[in-house]
Amino acid sequence: MFTGFAFSADAPMNDPWQGLPNTALCLPEILLQRQGNHYTLSCSCFPQQTAHMTQQIERWLSLLSEIFDDMLQRPGPPGHRTNLPVTHLDPVKDVWLDQVRAIKRDIENQALEKVVLARRIQVRAERKLNPIRLMSTLNCLYPDSVLFATQQDGLTFLAATPEYLLSIKDASISSDAVAGTLPRAADEIRDHQLGLDLLNDPKSQHEHQVVVENIQAVLHEICSEVEPANPARLKRLRVLQHLWTVLKGELKPGIDLFEAAEHLHPTAAVNGMPVQQALSWLQTHEPFCRGWFTGAAGWVNARGDGELAVLIRCALLKGYDAELYAGAGITADSDPDSEYMETELKLSAMLEALEDA
Repeated sequence: MFTGFAFSADAPMNDPWQGLPNTALCLPEILLQRQGNHYTLSCSCFPQQTAHMTQQIERWLSLLSEIFDDMLQRPGPPGHRTNLPVTHLDPVKDVWLDQVRAIKRDIENQALEKVVLARRIQVRAERKLNPIRLMSTLNCLYPDSVLFATQQDGLTFLAATPEYLLSIKDASISSDAVAGTLPRAADEIRDHQLGLDLLNDPKSQHEHQVVVENIQAVLHEICSEVEPANPARLKRLRVLQHLWTVLKGELKPGIDLFEAAEHLHPTAAVNGMPVQQALSWLQTHEPFCRGWFTGAAGWVNARGDGELAVLIRCALLKGYDAELYAGAGITADSDPDSEYMETELKLSAMLEALEDA
């Protein structure tokens, strides 16, 4: 079954999220799975539908045909990129920079250690945006990311995220700590130097360590055994690189995927520290509903194995319009203008793909 949920359990899901639920659990009618070279096709229906199995099989075959047609879609050809003028900023740059300064003052007063502050932009395309082509483009640009999409009432939410909230197999759990960001460079020597700069940057190391300690503390609550954290390494993406640590443990008996997610979410990578104080600050000061941005989505099977990915690098599509979201982790050493540029880089990842949608 597939599942997903918003950043906040009590998010009202008003505009622009109207039409998507706060939380969803879905049994797909058609499920095509691949693990290595092994493929599985599962078809599901309600018990009463088995009285008309011939019609049901014809429906499954029709749906499969649609799926195969969609899977064959490719990114738009060169020369057909669409312009994406920004139609709305929330908040505007000066207000966002003032919020960063306010967070830094609260950190200096020891009320907070870190807050992940988000931005939202709206763009309008020259043609109606095609979610299927966009997913194909994201698959080409970000083959190592987790791709997710859900659609209801003409509203599509999708993400190409580099970060797992959790992954569970046979009671073994792992969780990604991803924090600290610098851009990539086309020149190989310059790109290597940027990676070294990130690994040795005190501000980025502190931001990352806050996330590591947050996740480790939660794992100690829900696990009978927790592995020591390894030093941070680089997670290199198309336009960005992050500090990355995978944290692992063995779940206590009776702790399932949903209970583990309840303990882990929201991590310091999308919320801040201390958890409740950072969440309260965002509820008071962040000027929009995050919806599913910085929530999580994934799958769970009958054995209790599953994965949930953190919903970042995402877009909300409706017709010609797209809402994009990005955040930055604000700590005592944060420079407001540098943090703003970090969010611009994060937004550019989805904007590049949207030009082909």
